Parts: sequence; structure tokens; C-alpha cells
Amino acid sequence: MESSQIEYLPKYIQTGANYFVHKNQKEQGLKLVHSIDQWNIEKYVEGVKNDDYDFYDKYPGCKEVVVLGSSNSGKSTLINALNMGSEAAYTAKRPGKTQALNFYLAQHSVNKRKQGFIVDSPGYGYVFAPVNIKKKWQKMVYKYLGYGVRLNLIILCINGHIGLKQNDLSMLEDLQHFRKPVQVVLTKVDKITGGQGELVRVTTETSRHIQKYVAKGFVNPEIHLTCAEHFFGVKELRARIGVAFEESDVRANRIPRIR
Repeated sequence: MESSQIEYLPKYIQTGANYFVHKNQKEQGLKLVHSIDQWNIEKYVEGVKNDDYDFYDKYPGCKEVVVLGSSNSGKSTLINALNMGSEAAYTAKRPGKTQALNFYLAQHSVNKRKQGFIVDSPGYGYVFAPVNIKKKWQKMVYKYLGYGVRLNLIILCINGHIGLKQNDLSMLEDLQHFRKPVQVVLTKVDKITGGQGELVRVTTETSRHIQKYVAKGFVNPEIHLTCAEHFFGVKELRARIGVAFEESDVRANRIPRIR
């Protein structure tokens, strides 16, 4: 499917496209500046409650966009594509490499004072890790979502080659409690076999499954299609993130029970 066939709001392109700068400039590009693991999440929560978290004092006013998805959805690869193809997030063929919330600083290519964070997260689903460790990762992510006072957008990556699975639907069920806007992104669309017809079918099926959550007002009805390897759809997603960095705070007020 050609990019011209996918509708994007013009304001996304106009106001957000200059976030993320060229990789050939040493001081620029995405840079990992902070991590929260399962042992430090309580410190984060306590800091947010008391409005006394050193990391936030260092970067006042910076908004956040978190990237969620199953362990094979290509989250880290997509983050690297957003970084003009330069490796920022570690990728691996073995699922479960990302084990912490990794905060990558992004800044406007012209106005360096305009900044925000892209947050990579542990994948859910099929992961090479003990069950108790996976549950700790999930609790860590949910606590961040519940107390993320600077979080303005959740990007939910769905592996386009596999399609929407029960793990993804379960995540959508849980995300409704956090009262944060969610952008669904179909990744790896180049891996979809069967030509344009199959791509349309997968996109339509995904759209049908998320309508329940669109109706509840927290999921964007538009689905972004991406191929990180060929940078298809990356510019548009980068622009959407840039807009989220400039939006007013969206607060969460509830943490769902961990199943």
C-alpha cells in the first residue's frame, strides 16, 4: 500500500516532523538518559507522589511517549527507525532483551529547548524469562503507566505479519484504565505475504477489533502502518510523537489488577 493511501492529519506533519535530528551530528539523535527497572519502580512512584524525582528535575516539562507491544512486535527496531536508522535501542532475535523502562531523549532539530522522551518497555507474551520475572516486568510497566504524570501518548505495536493476538487485546483491556491516548501501530507490514489485498485485510481486521476501544475514547481510530527496515510510515509516526510532546498533560488515575 502506498503511503499516499494512508490518511494522516496535516497538523501532525507540520508541527511534529522536526523532532528527532540527523544521526550524523554527534550531539544529536536519540540518547538513552535514564532507566527504571523492577527494583527502582517504587522509587519512581514515591518521587512522583512527592513531586521530588531527581530525573524530572533535570528535564523540567519534558513529555513522554511510551512504546508497548509483544516481545516480537519490533518495538526497539521501530525506535531505531525513528532515530533516522541509527541504533539507539538494543535489538535482538531472542525475545525479552528489553528488561527495563529505557528513556530516550529526543529534541527538536532547530529549537533544542523543545525536548521529550521516548520510553522503550519490556515486551509481553512470548519471552525467555521465568513467569515471576515476567509478572514483575508487567507490574513495573503498569506502575509507570499509572503514575506517569508526563506521559502523553501510548504507542501499541502490533506485529503486522502475525496480526492482533489475545495478548494484544488483553493489553488494550488494561490500557483503558489508565486514561491515556493510545496509538495502534502495525509493524513489519513488509512481512505480510499476499500482496496489497492481504495488507488491507490485516489492517481492516485490526481496525474492527479496536473499535470497541475507539468507542470508549482512548484509542485513535487511525492505524499507523510501518516498516522500520524501509522507513515506511516512520516520518508520519515521528510527527505524531512530536505533537504528543507539545500537548497538555494527560493524567492517569487507576492501576488495573495484575492477572
